[in-house]
Amino acid sequence: MPYLFLRLLPWLVGAVSFFAVEWTWRRPGDYPWALVAALALYLAASVAIGWKRLGPADLATKMLTPAIAFVTLGLAALMAERTEERIALTFFLIVVPGYALDLLFLLTHQPSRYPVNGLSRLNLALVPFSAFCLAVGLVGMQIFIQLEKWIIILAFVLLGAALARLTEHPSAGRVAAGRWTVFGAILGLHVGILSVVLPVGLEVIGALAAIAFAWPLRARRYGYEPKPPRRLAMAETTGATVLYLAILLVSRWA
Repeated sequence: MPYLFLRLLPWLVGAVSFFAVEWTWRRPGDYPWALVAALALYLAASVAIGWKRLGPADLATKMLTPAIAFVTLGLAALMAERTEERIALTFFLIVVPGYALDLLFLLTHQPSRYPVNGLSRLNLALVPFSAFCLAVGLVGMQIFIQLEKWIIILAFVLLGAALARLTEHPSAGRVAAGRWTVFGAILGLHVGILSVVLPVGLEVIGALAAIAFAWPLRARRYGYEPKPPRRLAMAETTGATVLYLAILLVSRWA
């Protein structure tokens, strides 16, 4: 029975997340308590599934990034006006916690079915996703309710430090992890400042924040063995640079 219950927990959290999002859409005055309840259930389910199989630090490293992504999705929900935006947010608010818990269950209870580095890859993919949602949510709040700029900058500093630490390579030592945490905070500081001063739309700011976070943390991978091919590094660098410049050059400025 305990095994079956743990196996069903990812689905249960996904279902609760769905009802929490629907409640939020239908009763916006209750925001954000339904989403907070779903997040609390996700964290409790993470502990229930992984506590006996993983150490506290390892469990936190694997499961906190989806929690951060869930929070940023909740912030982005404040700016959702169109039906398609709400559908997309509902989808991700269900899939992110549910899929992360499913991977955790496979890792701890069915390791033969666990995809290699599944949670690490998911967490790295959630880095630009979280940066985009945070930018849209907080900058939107600055526009509509005059949120203080220092709060936005501080939020990006904390996000950068947290994501840089949580997505660190497993073989990195304490010194390297500490350096990347500081780098992440500095990166967040720069992105936060750009977010509050650039006179562009929310989607543009979100896209710039996503690229600014994704590329340096992806480039960190080239410092560890086995290193990706040099051609891949050149292609990724060129692609990120062209995309970043293209967004700046073709976007509509205020």
